[in-house]
Amino acid sequence: MMGADMHVVLVESNFSGVSAIEAGVKAGIRMTLLTRDFNYLIGLLPLGSESSLRLANEIVEVDTNDVEAMFSAIEKLSHKPDAVLTFSQPFTSITAQLAKRLNLKGASPEAVEIGRDKSHARKILRERGVDDTKVRVCSPSELQDAALSIGFPLVLKPNKGQGSLNVRICESLDDVLTYQANLSQAGPQTVSSEILVEEFLDGPLFSVESFTTAKGTHKIWGIADRVLTSNGVEVGASFPVDHSQSSEMFALACQSLDAIGYDFGPSHVEMILTSNGPKIVELNLRVGGSGMTQIMDRSLNRSVCLDILHHYCGQPVDEELVPSCAAAWYAAVTEDKWILKELPSQYSIDSWGMDAFWFHKKADAVVGGIDSNFSWIAQSMSSGPSHAEAMKKAESGVTLFLEACGRFVGHETNSEEG
Repeated sequence: MMGADMHVVLVESNFSGVSAIEAGVKAGIRMTLLTRDFNYLIGLLPLGSESSLRLANEIVEVDTNDVEAMFSAIEKLSHKPDAVLTFSQPFTSITAQLAKRLNLKGASPEAVEIGRDKSHARKILRERGVDDTKVRVCSPSELQDAALSIGFPLVLKPNKGQGSLNVRICESLDDVLTYQANLSQAGPQTVSSEILVEEFLDGPLFSVESFTTAKGTHKIWGIADRVLTSNGVEVGASFPVDHSQSSEMFALACQSLDAIGYDFGPSHVEMILTSNGPKIVELNLRVGGSGMTQIMDRSLNRSVCLDILHHYCGQPVDEELVPSCAAAWYAAVTEDKWILKELPSQYSIDSWGMDAFWFHKKADAVVGGIDSNFSWIAQSMSSGPSHAEAMKKAESGVTLFLEACGRFVGHETNSEEG
């Protein structure tokens, strides 16, 4: 089966999903996008994503939280799918159910649901001897008691969620009370009424990017690091990172995936490198988003998303992974609120020497505040001989962007849990 004979159904999308559609269409794969609301979807993505999404051979609006509705919509397609998958965290569980219903390649729905439920994943990892982080899951009304039982500092996050939405590092009970009061302003991608209260893990944040071809068999793409703001919002990443404890991080990622029974698909396992070694932050049973596949592609000289499409369609994938450089992305964020009166010209952007640059906000938008990945104003990507040099260059792109907007507001960063 060659590219022109393959048909992939994509459930919703994130930034990586946009790249998947571009790569799939370019390779001659028929691409169908299922989305609840196309206009809402493009509002969540970097500017310019709409044209890439519209490259799909077919776009079907359907309730993507209803497996029966999606099954019915797929049955009505003119071409039978060879694969159904998603790159978007909130839809990993229902997509696994759909793939099983259609008798297509996919991960165990039970394993994926464990990965989506952070407290359940922690419980399984603890039982398997893979994790010993102190954690409690509770309703918003129970936050104070749960926080006091864990101790400070601690991390609060939705039990199911993504994009750093409603993730906070709390140093005191007052911080917890403020978090509790603000929960009514939850962001659009928070899908959990349960809150996870976790012990704070001190150290730099990394992620192991991999693809599982069968239970116990994992292909490691590499390790990425993370740059976080002081309140735990992700604003940067670089790939690949060669660390003295890489082997320990690889082993922990594989042990964690095996513990929950994950048997097929990409994963993005986040961990903190503490003074006692790596500790799991969370298991994301999808490839890293928000620019991760873009920097992986730049470093590895291949389309990681296209590899994923081929895996799901049962096609051979070149196993050789030889990084030609390092790559990094960095996001423009500011604490103070202001109006983005105009965007820099393409001529100006080209003069900055970035590999790529994406806008997340339109001209005349009110920007400011650092609450989640949805706070990003723009994003730069750059490459270099090392991940540190690539990151330094990507950071300079953000500086030049803010200066071009008549602003430069720095923000503290650290490497704490997110």
